Amino acid sequence: MLAAGAKPASLTPQETNIWHLVAEGYAYPRIARELGISIDTVRRHASRIKKKLGLNNAVSLACSNLSVDLIRQVLKTLPTLSPLTAAELTTLAYACRGFSSKNIAQFRGVSPRTADKQRETGMAKVAAHSILELASMVRNQYVINGIFLA
Repeated sequence: MLAAGAKPASLTPQETNIWHLVAEGYAYPRIARELGISIDTVRRHASRIKKKLGLNNAVSLACSNLSVDLIRQVLKTLPTLSPLTAAELTTLAYACRGFSSKNIAQFRGVSPRTADKQRETGMAKVAAHSILELASMVRNQYVINGIFLA
């Protein structure tokens, strides 16, 4: 696992820039504008990053250096409308790592619909509109507070 802000040696400088912007929650069109490159170039770089880091999707880029347990710890520190249940914490942590509802359901021994409901309820409690936004919130909270597991 990489430390927050670290990068694998195999990433190029441009890939590192894109990785950090995705982790901040930027959409591909905004990254393209910021870097003065095409959206297709951003997609190509993101695809290479995911392949090099062994990730499933863009969401997992934001928390690629954090374990599920650490993400759960960070989620507990986010301001919420009401406390997150243990099931919601676990579901959101797996979602931040880029796992699908089907995968989360298999890990947790529940139905995909139950995993979807826990994800939706948990996201509403932390006022996140997308998993990428939630993953960026987690990453930023981790970086700001330097939260570590004992």
